[in-house]
Amino acid sequence: MKRSFKHILFYGTQFLVGLVVVEVFTLFFYPQVNIYPRAVLDNRFGYIYPNDVTVVHQLRGAWRFEYTMNEKGFRGPYRAPGQATGSKKIITLGDSYTMGIGVNDGEEYPAVLEAALSGEYEVTNLGIPSYALTQQVRAYLEIGRLYQPAYVVLQFHPNDIPDNFNYKVAAIEDGTIEFHDRHYSGFQRVRTAFMQNIVFQKSHLFNFFKNAMINRPPENNIDTKPGPEQDVLDSRPSKPSEKETFYVDLLTAFSREVAGDSVSLILIDVDGAYQRFPAIWEAIRKMEGDGLLTYLDTREWLKDQRGYDSPEGHAWGKVAHEVIGLNLSAYIKIQDQPRIPANDL
Repeated sequence: MKRSFKHILFYGTQFLVGLVVVEVFTLFFYPQVNIYPRAVLDNRFGYIYPNDVTVVHQLRGAWRFEYTMNEKGFRGPYRAPGQATGSKKIITLGDSYTMGIGVNDGEEYPAVLEAALSGEYEVTNLGIPSYALTQQVRAYLEIGRLYQPAYVVLQFHPNDIPDNFNYKVAAIEDGTIEFHDRHYSGFQRVRTAFMQNIVFQKSHLFNFFKNAMINRPPENNIDTKPGPEQDVLDSRPSKPSEKETFYVDLLTAFSREVAGDSVSLILIDVDGAYQRFPAIWEAIRKMEGDGLLTYLDTREWLKDQRGYDSPEGHAWGKVAHEVIGLNLSAYIKIQDQPRIPANDL
């Protein structure tokens, strides 16, 4: 019995020493992208970031970014709905581009937008990496609407279309938007908590194998710029897919909800992504013609810029966020100017 215990202890020690050696080797020769803490499971939205944490996102020796999450798990300062501040409100919805993955605190376009509006508006950023339209819609209707905003900015990335079906927490039923909670088993919660343990998430060896096994980018499934296959319109079927139809139906219903609140809805996208989906683009142009929303093409704002991507892989880096935030503020200032009645001209 003692001999067996000694053998187990000996081989166990050898195994642990081997792991440490391989971990150190990976750290110095194959450093991996690390982001910690990661999002946690959530019944309403599928997942959200922990409250009151600073998320560190880095690649050793290359780059490092910090994202400060407030007491509700979103980026930026938390202001309670209904809080009397004397400022009008703007809500931003989107994925990692809106949250600001790849730029430090204060450099994300919602923060730039608020600073440029000089106290006239407060901007509440509800963007979370890989959030699809289903999650964005629910975030507005359950959280953003409470702020009684004057504007809602919704940012689109092609990932939104398939991800709607991964996290179908909102859907159209009998012509209205209905919510559906995600229910996780005890095993799923324990497994997720175990895999998100700091020892695993900061391990370069663990991240090396994890990143090799998944098709999504290594930064916690954070979406990056559209792939080349999305640039070819003529390869797409003329009939929209089920997922594209779902997106159009949900966006149409959402735009009507926002218009019913007397809120101006602004759509922006990454690299003109909407126009890669003819059925969606046609529906957006119709909604714009009906006065339900306004589409602003960020490519026009960025066309004179060079090298505006982030070193971690996103198409929008610090320069792009600054340009987009400033142009959004300029648009809103123009919209807020008093209108002169036609008969006074």
